Amino acid sequence: MSSKAVSYDVVVIGGGVAGMSTAAALSERGARTLVLERNQLASGSTVHSAGVVARINLDPLAQEVRVRSVGEVDRLAAEGSVTKQTIGSVKPIRSEDDIPGYEACIEISREYGFNSNRIISQAEFSELFPHIVADDFVAALFSPEDGFVDGHQLCGALWDRARERGAELQTKTPLVGYEFDDRMTRHRLTTSRGVVECESVVNAAGAWAPTVAEMCGVTVPCVPQRHQVVFARLAEDLDYRMPFFAEHLPKGDERLYFRHEQGRDLIVGVHSSDLQESLGSVDPDNYKQSVDDAYVEMVARLFEERVNLKDSGFAPAWTGIYPMSPDDQYIVGPHQDNPTIVACAGLGGVGISSGCALGRLAAEWVLDGEATSLSDPDALLPDRDSLIAPVVVSS
Repeated sequence: MSSKAVSYDVVVIGGGVAGMSTAAALSERGARTLVLERNQLASGSTVHSAGVVARINLDPLAQEVRVRSVGEVDRLAAEGSVTKQTIGSVKPIRSEDDIPGYEACIEISREYGFNSNRIISQAEFSELFPHIVADDFVAALFSPEDGFVDGHQLCGALWDRARERGAELQTKTPLVGYEFDDRMTRHRLTTSRGVVECESVVNAAGAWAPTVAEMCGVTVPCVPQRHQVVFARLAEDLDYRMPFFAEHLPKGDERLYFRHEQGRDLIVGVHSSDLQESLGSVDPDNYKQSVDDAYVEMVARLFEERVNLKDSGFAPAWTGIYPMSPDDQYIVGPHQDNPTIVACAGLGGVGISSGCALGRLAAEWVLDGEATSLSDPDALLPDRDSLIAPVVVSS
């Protein structure tokens, strides 16, 4: 291994949606960019994602990220770079008091040109989706343009954009050493292939982001948590395609979700955008990858309570890692101790829906020293007061 360093403007660490989107945005503006990926393209959380692209979130800032990001996915789909399965999405609304919050989300989406989102009555919901039990909610948010994409394909499309503009990618190339020359403000990164130098580093390493940050002398306090997915096979054919269904429950609770895959097959699980203390944290290089029998039984019970189709079959699907932020918000921006290191992390469970916008945001911080594509980018900075490094508990 030669000690002679190859020089770049920016090195992006991580080959998922966040990293590839950052690389595409950087190279679009002429930055000499290298992406380092410890395994293969999209081999981390991205490849284990359900691939949902959904616009609505009750948090206004997350909502803004979603509509910007899904808009980018839609543009890629329109040009034929990715295949988007448009099945729609629904979120049940349990109280009349909750409707104004969802109406505010709809208004934000309309500002960005998404005009089809609307609130539908319980009766209309049951007419559209007759097999989904609706007795416990008064209305639902319906987003007919939502759907899902293949995470690997999305990463490939973003990488094609970056590569066309001169970016480089090294797969199976973990970061093994790091030095910073504060006099020349240069980063020296030692990899399994050799040494590279750059003016800025973007940490988009997903579940490995805390480890990369520690090597670089900063902190990214997201927690890698193991989540599980189940396959469901319906007992009968439907004359419509079920939408992506996701319950919204109080903070800290998990919710049932499912989306139609194809034919009679669905992907089902329980999900939370919150950090789950009960799950602890896992080593992303060594965690249980088989699905627990008890989890399959729990998901089957919840699904059968919600979907009025008896004798559906259930089987383990896969496990993946959500890199969760302690305050349930993304972690994007420069570090106070070294602004030439920019984080793009904490996308657990929503990377496909938000990664494109956050990668562009990270690129703005690198190239401009400020971010303008989001209304309140400072709320996502990695050294904000609401981020308190959690205790890491193995599970």
